[in-house]
Amino acid sequence: MVIIDSLDPSLDISSFEVKSYSHPYQLEWEGNYVFKLIFDPIELIDSAHSLEKSRGFFKFGIAPLKNITPKKSIQNKAEIRMDLKAPVWSNTVANIMFDTLMISLQKSSILYVAQEEIVLHVYPNPSSDFVYIKFDEVLSNQNLVIVNEAGVEVYERRNMQERLISIPTQDLKTGIYFIQISTNNKIYKTARLLVR
Repeated sequence: MVIIDSLDPSLDISSFEVKSYSHPYQLEWEGNYVFKLIFDPIELIDSAHSLEKSRGFFKFGIAPLKNITPKKSIQNKAEIRMDLKAPVWSNTVANIMFDTLMISLQKSSILYVAQEEIVLHVYPNPSSDFVYIKFDEVLSNQNLVIVNEAGVEVYERRNMQERLISIPTQDLKTGIYFIQISTNNKIYKTARLLVR
C-alpha cells in the first residue's frame, strides 16, 4: 500500500514530525511538499472478521509558517493506492489558523490559557500499565483532566493536593492523550501522554 500526501505550501516542512503509526513504513519525499509512505508488507484483514485489524494509520504533526495569514484555511487529503486498484482519497481535513490566543471548550465553559508556568513530570511515557505525574508545586484547587485526541475526557481528578500521583492506563486504548492541569478556569499546563 502506498499513500501520497501533498502538503499546503503554508506549512513549515522543517517542522514535519511523525507522531504515531500502525505498521512499519518507508517515507520518501517527492518534492518540497509531497511525501510518499510505503507500507510493504502490510496485512490488513477483512473488517467483517476484525474491525481493529482491518485498519492502519499514520499520524504526523507539522507547524504553519510563522508569517501565515490569520484565519487561513489549510486543507489536507491523501491519495491511497492499494495493489493495482484505482486510487482512493482520504477524508479532507481542514485547519483554520488563528492568532495565538488559545481557548479550550470543556463542559460548556471556557478555560483560558494562563501565562504562569508550572513544571510537570510524566513517566513512564509511553505508558502501558500506569503513569506517574509529579508536580514541582501544587496550586490551590488544582484539577487534572486527561483527554483523548478527539477531546473526550477519559480521566478526571479535582482539587488535588498531592505532588505525586499514579494513574492506571491499562484500560485506555492505544493512542495519544493530553494531560491538562487547571485551576479557577485557567489551564496552566498541557502535556502529551502516549499509551501503548
